[in-house]
Amino acid sequence: MNITSLLRKAITPHRDNSYSFSRLAPDGRIIPLPGGSAKSPGVLLIAPKSLSIRSFDLPTASKAQIRKILAANLMPYDIHSDLATFPCIIHRSGNSRASQGIAFCTTTESLPDADASFRCWPAALILAGGLSNGSGVTLWRDEGGISSMLWEDWTPVLVRYNPGADIDEVVNWYKNWNSRRNLSEPEVCIYDALEPDLFGEIAEKAPLTLAQCPWIASLDMSHKAVQSSILLEQNVNTLTKCLAWASVIMIIMLGARGFGWYREQVKADALTARMSDYYRSTFEPDRRGNISNPVALAREMLGTPQEQQEAHPFGEVLADLGEVLSSGGSMDITLDTVRYNSAGLDITGTAPDMTTVLNFRSQWENMGARAQADNTQYVSGIGYRFDVRVRWE
Repeated sequence: MNITSLLRKAITPHRDNSYSFSRLAPDGRIIPLPGGSAKSPGVLLIAPKSLSIRSFDLPTASKAQIRKILAANLMPYDIHSDLATFPCIIHRSGNSRASQGIAFCTTTESLPDADASFRCWPAALILAGGLSNGSGVTLWRDEGGISSMLWEDWTPVLVRYNPGADIDEVVNWYKNWNSRRNLSEPEVCIYDALEPDLFGEIAEKAPLTLAQCPWIASLDMSHKAVQSSILLEQNVNTLTKCLAWASVIMIIMLGARGFGWYREQVKADALTARMSDYYRSTFEPDRRGNISNPVALAREMLGTPQEQQEAHPFGEVLADLGEVLSSGGSMDITLDTVRYNSAGLDITGTAPDMTTVLNFRSQWENMGARAQADNTQYVSGIGYRFDVRVRWE
């Protein structure tokens, strides 16, 4: 079986409550138990000698993070670094990421090297369906000894393994445990794997247990599950690091590009300001406001022939201005300043709307001149203030 199928099997619980059960004998033999269907998923019941239970209430529902937190808490006891942790989430806190549950902890050497078709569950875990209210003791007996669990409200809180012990001895221990805690005598559910016919089919108790404890379906205490979880965590960590580095590199690249654009924009604005200052000082010292294209204006100034300058004396220019203002009826324009030079006219004025400004410019073009409107802006209570430059062809 490849790694992908192992990962899929490790993280996807069986939705049905029907399973076929086998048990792992102390000598390593896998012994099928009565009941179950050959087509149902296989479950191998095990009785680890070093099994313990840890409860948790953490602000995360990620089993990988839960496993890391529990491993850090158990580190002082994990002398040989061979402790395997299997978290089971029992409750989720509404829409938050917090979770509560239990974790089964055991040494890796206690885990079976079972076939990949099996899930591995603690044997006493599946017997809880035999408890009337989910509280009591479940006992599993095989050739090696007795594995038992103490339950409170469908949640295991204590697990023990007694090699070669007697059933009555183990039951009495739990009775004394409850007595010291001022609790009533516990209900007991027993399954003797050495005499399975006397206790009914384990497959009949499993659906009752899984109906009350659906979180068991996602449990798998085997070497393959440990390897799959380690591989998954390594892949997630690698992917997280790659994404983090990619994000850092992208931020650096975007920052460098943004800084480069800002620097070039500052240079362009500074160059435009210098060109405007040169144009103003050379050709129009009295001009105010922004000059959108000083290079084009300078070319117009420098490219006007002398004979063309003399072809438009001041009197003719005034006549042309009057004709423009009276064309198509009286044009509603107020002229603030009219500057005349050999190249043409620079006119500043106000109009009630933009259409009038454009019409004023068009009338000059109809008379054979080049006209350009600049610095047009709306002034409340006045209208549109504009600058129009007229140059002779």
